[in-house]
Amino acid sequence: LNALYFKARWENEFSEGQTTSGTFHADSGDTPAHFMHSTQIRSFVQNELFACTSLPYVRNAYYMYFVLPHEGVAMDDVVRAIAAPGAWNTCWKEGEVAEVNFSVPRFEIENRFELKEALRALGMEQAFSPEADFSALLSVPDKPSIISSVLQASSLKVNEEGSEGASVTAILISTANLPGEMKQINFTLDRPFLFLITEGDT
Repeated sequence: LNALYFKARWENEFSEGQTTSGTFHADSGDTPAHFMHSTQIRSFVQNELFACTSLPYVRNAYYMYFVLPHEGVAMDDVVRAIAAPGAWNTCWKEGEVAEVNFSVPRFEIENRFELKEALRALGMEQAFSPEADFSALLSVPDKPSIISSVLQASSLKVNEEGSEGASVTAILISTANLPGEMKQINFTLDRPFLFLITEGDT
């Protein structure tokens, strides 16, 4: 069992008084949302697939990156593009510093995944087969055991103050450069987007 907990305030918090009601255009249909507003000078990337920028948490130790696919661009295409080796760092070298007008929805998400098939697809086959050897981990080492399931549950809340999230993974074993004039950019997350929480130094 492995657990992770994260809680951090924004370096520059959103003002609750500036939060407005609006509409989030989800794939399943439009839904009401509360949008937080802030203007900050940030690095901004825009290419043929997506626009991307970030917000720092306190002391700039962690960042939340927002990746917004352009209208008509499939989310899977964006995921493949940024997952390619070296692509994430390369795209930021092409960014610019701009005055970004953020419009970010308050949101809470919860997910639960069974990771067994994903791990097998990545090449982790033996752990799920009778050839597995977990005898050093078991109180009855002479009984053959395999991993029967890998479950991950996660939750995240994003609001004006910051973000709070948790993730638990359970492995079940069964016996068997600055411009002269600052550009202004409106960055409105009112349709499906990606986000990443990253540690700043690494």
